[in-house]
Amino acid sequence: MYKHPLLDRDKMTPQEALDILIDGNHRFSNNLTANKDLHNLVMMTKDKQHPFVSMLSCSDSRAPVEMVFDQALGDVFSVRLAGNIASDKAIGSLEFGCKYLGSKLIVVLGHTGCGAVKAACDNFKDGHIGEITNL
Repeated sequence: MYKHPLLDRDKMTPQEALDILIDGNHRFSNNLTANKDLHNLVMMTKDKQHPFVSMLSCSDSRAPVEMVFDQALGDVFSVRLAGNIASDKAIGSLEFGCKYLGSKLIVVLGHTGCGAVKAACDNFKDGHIGEITNL
């Protein structure tokens, strides 16, 4: 059974947070998942969020961090931008996740075959994409 909500997140160490992610990624890699009571998690998080990790990742639809690390509602404060760009707004969001919500760890996650990285390498400039590729 899924046990993260039962952990005292205020006393959690960054290493414990990392270990939870490693265990979750191992489950994902082996096509397993922890049993989660989604209705109960919605009720537990409806008034307050208390994620154990803040994560900057790509917005690529093939790499949703909650799935890749087998986490549930309320576990991950997720900041997703194409190319996982650490813009001022993304950094501010990560600071919010740690200072205000209590995340114990920040993870910056990239992935293979990133289209935003390719667009930057190809000097692609159409529309607002330049806001990403010009950084």
